[in-house]
Amino acid sequence: MKVAIAASGPSLDSPVAKRFGHAPYYLLVDSATLETLVFENREHEDETHAIIPHLAGQGAEVFITGNIGPHAFELARSLERPVALARQMPAREALAKLQKGELELLQAPTVKHSRHNHSHHSA
Repeated sequence: MKVAIAASGPSLDSPVAKRFGHAPYYLLVDSATLETLVFENREHEDETHAIIPHLAGQGAEVFITGNIGPHAFELARSLERPVALARQMPAREALAKLQKGELELLQAPTVKHSRHNHSHHSA
């Protein structure tokens, strides 16, 4: 199984990112071999969440994150990919807990608004 993890750094020892769309990195991990592809979120602000269909197209069957807003959650759901909640742990630990069935699979986003809706810039 391939798992996409929103991470604060480029390795499995990096913490799971606090928020999906603003994660510095996305790790696409083969749970059997731990082979990992690293995708850098250069902007740290992927408002279109284009990484979600990209990772799904690369084989991601589930997403792991610390929090997820409504836009990213609905996009993952539209692609029939579950989102698992993992907070304050390394990506490696989150993957192990997912495999043991110890992570909560979200039924709704964990935050009410996407962060870019709270911009302080004048329109």
